[in-house]
Order: sequence, then C-alpha cells, then structure tokens
Amino acid sequence: MKNTTSWKKIKMFFAVLLFVLFGMIGFVGFAIVSSCAAENIYGPPPDELVATFLDYLQAGEYLAADSLVSAESPVSLHDVEEEYRGIFHNLSYSDITATINGSQATVAVTITNLDFAMLMDNIMNEVFHLIFTEITSEELTEIINNRLIEKLSADSAETPETSATPATPTTPTIEKSVTVNLTVIENYWHIIVDEPFADAITGGLLSFVAYAQGFS
Repeated sequence: MKNTTSWKKIKMFFAVLLFVLFGMIGFVGFAIVSSCAAENIYGPPPDELVATFLDYLQAGEYLAADSLVSAESPVSLHDVEEEYRGIFHNLSYSDITATINGSQATVAVTITNLDFAMLMDNIMNEVFHLIFTEITSEELTEIINNRLIEKLSADSAETPETSATPATPTTPTIEKSVTVNLTVIENYWHIIVDEPFADAITGGLLSFVAYAQGFS
C-alpha cells in the first residue's frame, strides 16, 4: 500500500509539472536545390531571415519575431507569457547556411540555449520531497512555477554596464543543430516553426515535456 501511495504522489508531481509547463508557453501543447548565392527576389535571404528571427527572440522582441513566421506554422511565439521570456535571453546561434529551391528553402543552424531539462531537474530536486507531505497540488504548482520564474530571471539578468565580462548563466547550456524550413508567402520568405526548431530555441523544452508526459 505504501508503494502504491508513493507512486500516486509521484504521478501527481509530474501532473503538476506538466500543468506548469502548459501554462508557461501556449505552444507546448501542440501535437507535436540551389546555392543561397542565387539572386534573391523574395526579400532578405533565408539565412539572414532566420538570423534576424533568432536575434529578435534573444532581444525579447516577440511580436517582431512572430511577424517572420508563416501563419501555417504549428507554433506561434506571441503566446509566450511575459514572466517566462527569460527562456530566450541566452539564445545564440552559429554555422548558419541556406539552400534555396524555388519558393522553398532550408536553413541549417546550430542553436545554443539554456538546457531546460537541467533547469527543471534542479527545480524537481529542490521540491520533490514536498510530495510526501500534506501539500496540495495547487500549492505545489505555485512553488514550482515561482522557482521556474526565479531561475529564468536569474539566468536572464542583464550584465551591468560596469562589468567587463558578460554574465554567465547558472544553468548549463545545450546545443542543437536543426534544419529550418522556409516558404514564400506574398513574395516574401517566411519561417515555418516546427517541433525540432521550437525545441532547439527553447533549450529542449518540448523534449522535456514529452519526457514528463511519460510519468503522468
């Protein structure tokens, strides 16, 4: 009986965890060849557009970033709640190259961001003991949510102007290489944000959600 009760509490813990994650970002719940040197006739070239999109995210300009995304994308970034926007502050990218084929294009890029799984692992270790107390799911939800916001805020703190070196995130980072798809809409390139791209820019958030769902 004790083991059964413990397992129920563990499942409750992951259910609470998923509730926090689904509330964090609206898009968490979705189901988840020519040279680029060719003449560009659809506005900024694909590799430049993806770079601009990532720069907008890192700078917190979410509406501007979302304006570069195809309306047919399964992911929309304007649903990111303000208190969680620190998830993009440490976003960076490298090795960006484009391949164009008529009105379709792909951009290969390596993206680095906070390791969301490690961030959540730290929070889980801090609060896991609480599931064996009389705490309610609502109370646990609030605690996990507050710890998540605190950690994102700590890792997103701006570097003081007097500092000679950039601030170092307290959470480890993760690097993911992805292929970004683009299509031409109304004579301009637009980015299609799919699951692998969304997972990369959020530091593996979607991968962590899939992992947590396995316990709920």
